[in-house]
Amino acid sequence: MSSTRRDNQGVSLAETLIASSLMVLLVGLMYTAVASGIRYQRRSDALIDLDQSAALTVAFLTRELLDTNLRTIVPFGPSDIAFSVPKDPSGKPLVNSAGQFLWDKVICYRLETLADGKRLVRQEEQVGGANLQPLNLYRLTPPRTSAYFAASTIPIRVLSNQIADVRFTLPTSAARPIEVTLDFETKADGHTYGLKVSSKVNPRN
Repeated sequence: MSSTRRDNQGVSLAETLIASSLMVLLVGLMYTAVASGIRYQRRSDALIDLDQSAALTVAFLTRELLDTNLRTIVPFGPSDIAFSVPKDPSGKPLVNSAGQFLWDKVICYRLETLADGKRLVRQEEQVGGANLQPLNLYRLTPPRTSAYFAASTIPIRVLSNQIADVRFTLPTSAARPIEVTLDFETKADGHTYGLKVSSKVNPRN
């Protein structure tokens, strides 16, 4: 009669430790890769949003400056500006029965400083009066100054909450363009990202 003896050997402590270490290392690598991907996605989303905000703001501002006349522009310092355009409240050209432009809309852009940052705002006012010439805003009653718009009940449209600074540089002659420089910034993942955009505009009216 013969018998077969089978050796049942278990896993040693050293093998268990090695396997556990490899598992921890693998999990750590996976976590690092996932965390890096999430941070990259957050930065990408923030930069895309910043680009879109900058593009829309510059396009809107440039389009309105094209419709003004240098004689009507009033700068309230480097960051605030007002001007008139021959448009009705809906944005259509405003003309009289003889086809002449009526400069009855006043537009103001202001950089506001708030507790949590800055924002670029726009206000518009239809002054009326069938003004055939570009308005002198200081001769209106009351004069259209930065303080007037800041204290008024005229509705505010926020063009950008991601603005750090804006500068309007007016030309010394009609042959030179208005220069607009806007500094945008946003924060993501503990970092601040900036974008500077410059535009030159030659008013056509």
